[in-house]
Amino acid sequence: LENQTVSYGKITDSYEVSLKLETLYSNLKDIETERRNYILRGTEDSRNESRRLIDDKITENSELINKIKQSLQNDAEKIEDLDALKLMILYKYDIVKQTYNGTVNREDENSIKETLLVGKNVMASIHDKIREMLQSEHASLEERKEDLQFIQKSTPVYFYIIGLSSLALLVFAFYKINRDVKAQKRINKELNLSLNTSKLAESVGSFGIWVNDLPKGKFYFS
Repeated sequence: LENQTVSYGKITDSYEVSLKLETLYSNLKDIETERRNYILRGTEDSRNESRRLIDDKITENSELINKIKQSLQNDAEKIEDLDALKLMILYKYDIVKQTYNGTVNREDENSIKETLLVGKNVMASIHDKIREMLQSEHASLEERKEDLQFIQKSTPVYFYIIGLSSLALLVFAFYKINRDVKAQKRINKELNLSLNTSKLAESVGSFGIWVNDLPKGKFYFS
């Protein structure tokens, strides 16, 4: 049962990691969309709204990455992939900051095209990395499902073995107790016979035994 619980926990972790990776990528797409809106929108209010939405998504992504890392704490290879993904995401955030800082000339069409192309290329790299991690997590999920199925199939066998062992232990205990009881009865019978024989010998031989208990000051005789 404990093995089943552990196996269920690992399967749940795989599902949660996959879900968080997909949510992470969805947030990054939203960030890129709002970055484009920030560049192309004309009013200050609209740009501030895009910036607010971007900051919210960045905060959410930071929490997602931390939770994913906690779920992968026992898998060094997957943590290494997550660290590589995190570097890509940080580079993506640097591009966003450049947009905020006015590095992109919103009046220059070539400057706009260049920054949008850079953002597109970074998103493509992030997409490929997340897809690779999702495939790895899917493979782990299938392995964990197989482990769970094996445990579930093996559990009745284990219970059967435990049942047989318990039954054998009970039979052995009953046999030993029964043997000890018979031995005790035989000893008691022999002791009674010895006592009766001793009393008869005393009567026939006209002799007896006596005991003087000095500490108690008492005297006993047959």
